[in-house]
Amino acid sequence: MIIATAGHVDHGKTSLVKSITGVDTDRLAEEKKRGLTIELGFAYTKSDSGESIGFVDVPGHSRFIANMLAGVSTINATILVIACDDGVMPQTLEHLQILELLGIETGFIVLTKIDRCEETQIETRQNEIKKEVAKSFLRGCPIVPVSSITGRGIEDVKEKIEELAKKNQEPSNPGLFRLSVDRRFLLQGTGLVATGTVADGEVREGDEIWLMPPKIKLKARSLRVNAERKELASLGDRCAINLTGENIKLNDVKRGNWLTKNLGAATKKVVVRMKLLSSAQGNLKNLSQVHFHAGANHAQGRVVLHDLEKHSKNEISVVTILLSQEIKLCYGDHFIIRDQSASVTLGGGRILNPFPPENKKKETAERETLKLFTFESIESDILTYIQGLKTSVNIKKLVAFFNVPERTLLHLFERKNLTTLNLIEVISDANLKELEQRIEAFIEQWQQKKLGERGVPESSLAVSFEEYSSDLISHATELLITKKRIARHGNVISLCGYRVQLSSNGENLWKKISPILKETWKKPPVLHDLAKELEIKPKNLEEVLAQLIKADLVLRPIKNRYFLPGALDDLKSDIFKAVDSNNEVSVKSYRDVTGVGRNLSIEILEYFDRQGVTRRLGDKRQILE
Repeated sequence: MIIATAGHVDHGKTSLVKSITGVDTDRLAEEKKRGLTIELGFAYTKSDSGESIGFVDVPGHSRFIANMLAGVSTINATILVIACDDGVMPQTLEHLQILELLGIETGFIVLTKIDRCEETQIETRQNEIKKEVAKSFLRGCPIVPVSSITGRGIEDVKEKIEELAKKNQEPSNPGLFRLSVDRRFLLQGTGLVATGTVADGEVREGDEIWLMPPKIKLKARSLRVNAERKELASLGDRCAINLTGENIKLNDVKRGNWLTKNLGAATKKVVVRMKLLSSAQGNLKNLSQVHFHAGANHAQGRVVLHDLEKHSKNEISVVTILLSQEIKLCYGDHFIIRDQSASVTLGGGRILNPFPPENKKKETAERETLKLFTFESIESDILTYIQGLKTSVNIKKLVAFFNVPERTLLHLFERKNLTTLNLIEVISDANLKELEQRIEAFIEQWQQKKLGERGVPESSLAVSFEEYSSDLISHATELLITKKRIARHGNVISLCGYRVQLSSNGENLWKKISPILKETWKKPPVLHDLAKELEIKPKNLEEVLAQLIKADLVLRPIKNRYFLPGALDDLKSDIFKAVDSNNEVSVKSYRDVTGVGRNLSIEILEYFDRQGVTRRLGDKRQILE
């Protein structure tokens, strides 16, 4: 369990932590000289049950809010420290607002320096504090009067910490390991060490992890969890990792970098759900420049207000933030924004999408889906996202987006009957059916416009449905064929039952051609003989026969002869009648069965070779079907 102190400068946060743990968290010489916390400090103790409890002591001065934010991004609870002689001060309220924006829901208040005050003043201060926090997550929480000088109330604070520890729920580990670096240093005899609180997942000694965004592969050589040597660090643990990697240097690791098993790219553009504080009134307009804080990250950015209007106090809205530098962010990460001068906290919220599309139309449509996220169930929000995008979603993108292991996603897809293609992309059943309907409608419209065409060139589907992957279009097409809603004819597709409409000339000639082909069945006349019999030029006849082929009325298996489909079926059956004891067919045996002559028998067998019915082996053919 990790607890952070919070409160105004010089209200006794560091002294309180020392009284509880015996550790002075002010490490720097300048801090000791000035009696002022500048950097984050850390201390540890044990609960009665043996659970390790970590304390993050944050600076209270307004100039060091960025350091404070780096320390409280992944805590479980807070102790709001208020000096009895000063009462509630500006940083008291700002820290409280920040904690609330970061989603902290648990904690209590310590009223320090009571040795300087009369009992009546202590009581008055408590009543004042209750009014100040009445609308915050600390409403109704205990207020413990304390003196770090006399020791009064320290045991009461320890009891409250015990109560927090008992209520603290063991976190589940659904995500990939992530840790935002808040400190890094070289330790003699050990090497490079980076510290932070595990924001998700777990890491073991020897695990391969990545430094992001520079994307440097590292190894977690050893771990210290809450100041103790451990082999495993999990969600919520305060962790120091001894890092090794090829040519890794201290300067390669920066505060705000992530150590992670999530290889998703860093981003300079995020869509967020944001709540504004009263301090934002009049200070936030479209493209306002702000300071952006997430984890231990700090960057400048601009806020894009999509309705192009000023946003009012406490309003929750979906906005886009354009960052000045790449940051590794994921769905659900909390963030804070401060004004351009970094002197006022304007608001904060959570990341909806770290990878918004560059296409403005797609981005606008996607925002409507993102507005449906609840953050109550990651599974529910993943399904909402997949359903809302209409097309398929790349699974690796979902891994990076939601920081969920691929195996967890695949298990979810299986339970929810989602369609996955080649373990690369996923689509909901409703969206897949919608694609099938769109393909059918597209083919129908094509056929209405091009009555003389046999069907739609299958390659045109990818052009017409460019928002879908080629694999998904092929999958939907095969489903429609299986369901007998469309049919494939070579490289074109049509609705089942569709026939090319013949021209009036084609209809008239078909009535003359059909009887001739029926009469000659297995040995129809060659093109020129058929043209002579019909008293038509061969070129004109060939044009009509091309229409008949598109209408599936005739087939041309060999260059100069046209067969009725039934005749070819019979010729195929004759192959099986002509086989010998070795299941092979000779030209002679096939000629004898069909009675069509040697040369035509050869041409027909060569056609069936091309169709994969037979395969030539010397002078004979082997049946493959």
